[in-house]
Amino acid sequence: MMFSIQVLDALHRLGIHMSNEGADAYYYAWRVVGAMLGVDQDHVPKDLRTAREFSDLYMTRHMGPSEEGAQLTRQLIDLYEEVVPGTFFDPVVGALIRYLIGDTCADWLQVPRTPWDTAVKAAPALLNVLETIEDSSPFGAWALDRLGHFTTLFELSALTRGRVMHYAIPEQLKKDFGVSSTVPPTSRWTPPPATISG
Repeated sequence: MMFSIQVLDALHRLGIHMSNEGADAYYYAWRVVGAMLGVDQDHVPKDLRTAREFSDLYMTRHMGPSEEGAQLTRQLIDLYEEVVPGTFFDPVVGALIRYLIGDTCADWLQVPRTPWDTAVKAAPALLNVLETIEDSSPFGAWALDRLGHFTTLFELSALTRGRVMHYAIPEQLKKDFGVSSTVPPTSRWTPPPATISG
């Protein structure tokens, strides 16, 4: 729920619009990840409506102050503050967390209050402007796509301290999932042709 419906909630709160099909696909992707991790799919909500009901019930029953939760949150904030160069923007991380989860939960997790708490409330308006530019201009869409690409590269580089991370799929898994060992790592996935026409 944290990586699926809670993320969709946060995107909505930030003013990032997603189609119904996009939200359904995002939720389905996390169900697939859960299945791959061994989560029993008989106990996983099948769609976003039932996921919302489950999440609300779970949060009502189990959310509350937690020293361990506060410690993990502090470590997360420290990690992101370390990634961003300098210290001027460090308080933005806590302010954004506080904005997205609300003051009650933020207080439970001991997220510090900062002067940025008010400023981050402008994030939805800024993101809405960027989304409007993206929707109305092919060049704007391209430029924002490039900006997102470089931002992601910067974040990954900062998190790995510039080291290139290599991932290897074990040969047995390649066989089980039909992954060819001969495909060069730089090849791109191409969607299969439609099986239903018109």
